[in-house]
Amino acid sequence: RSLKENLKKMMKYSTVCAKLAVLDLIIVDELRGTESDPFAIFQGQLTNDSDLINDAIASSNANNVECAHFRRFYSAFWRADYIQAEASSQVLLSLPSSKRPKLISIYFYFFRGLLAFRRYRENNSEEQLRIGIETICKLEFWSQYAPSNFENKLFLLNAEQYASLPNIYEAKTQYEASINSARDN
Repeated sequence: RSLKENLKKMMKYSTVCAKLAVLDLIIVDELRGTESDPFAIFQGQLTNDSDLINDAIASSNANNVECAHFRRFYSAFWRADYIQAEASSQVLLSLPSSKRPKLISIYFYFFRGLLAFRRYRENNSEEQLRIGIETICKLEFWSQYAPSNFENKLFLLNAEQYASLPNIYEAKTQYEASINSARDN
């Protein structure tokens, strides 16, 4: 069965789920360098992610609004469009739903920390350094409760902080610790 057939079938049962699936397909298309036109299932009513966001806002679907903005953040990050990623992170943090912890938030904060240290190295913004350090604090807290899940990410953020300051010896030590932790867990 083709992807479009699966989406059409999903639309019969839950348009909300189909809209979320389209957001996922956009990311898959971007990562693969393909265009599957997942919006075709909406027959012109929704043609892009902005339409999905507006639709979610109109129907008070905070989850889909947030998911669409997460997609924008990750897509910009993976394309190395760090200015757009930063702007998307600000939008995400302004959403009321961002205050509730959820699994996707873990990766958001991790990537946001990486982004902050990168942006600090580009323009010496103390605000970016502060964001990176705050992210390290979050991962230190989470790592206490699930070290096998967070330890390697914490080491990597620490390495990025040391690389930003610059303390190359300590950065190298933390990069190696991150690699070892990821391999061991």
